Amino acid sequence: MQPTQIPSQPVLQFSTRTTLPQLSEYVLTVFHRMHEEAARLGLGVVGPVQWIYTGADGKPETEFQLDIVLPVDRDFDQGSNVFTLTKLSAFHCVTTRYVGGWDGIPGAYEALIADLTAAGLTMTGVSREIYPTPTETDPAKHITEIQIGVNP
Repeated sequence: MQPTQIPSQPVLQFSTRTTLPQLSEYVLTVFHRMHEEAARLGLGVVGPVQWIYTGADGKPETEFQLDIVLPVDRDFDQGSNVFTLTKLSAFHCVTTRYVGGWDGIPGAYEALIADLTAAGLTMTGVSREIYPTPTETDPAKHITEIQIGVNP
C-alpha cells in the first residue's frame, strides 16, 4: 500500500460540528448552494464536492468537524457571505474507490484501515470522501473515493 500526496487547492468551504446521524441535513442543500455561490463569484468549478471529516470515529454519538468543500479554478480576492474562501493544504493519504450505496461505506473504511494498519501506516484522524459521480436515482452506481490521512 503506497500513500499518495493530494496537492493543495483553492476551495469554497462550509464548516460545522456534527454527528453521523445529522449528516443527511447537509447532503443536497450545501452542494447546490456552493455551486450557486461559485457561479455568483465567477469561479470555475474544477472538481467534485468533497466532505472532510476531522475526528470522526464511526460512532453515532461522536461530534466531529465536517468541512464540505468545492474545488475552484483559482485563488480569489473577493469575499463570500455564504462560504469561506480558502486553500486546502496538501493531503498525504491512502485511497480506495467504493461503488454502491452510502450504507456500504463503513465497510470500505474498515477494509482500507485494515490495509493501512497492516502496511505499518498511522492515521492522522482526517478523512475525505469525494463524490465524482453522485446519483440520487441509482445508489448502486454511486462512486465515492475515500481518502484516509496518514502520517508521512
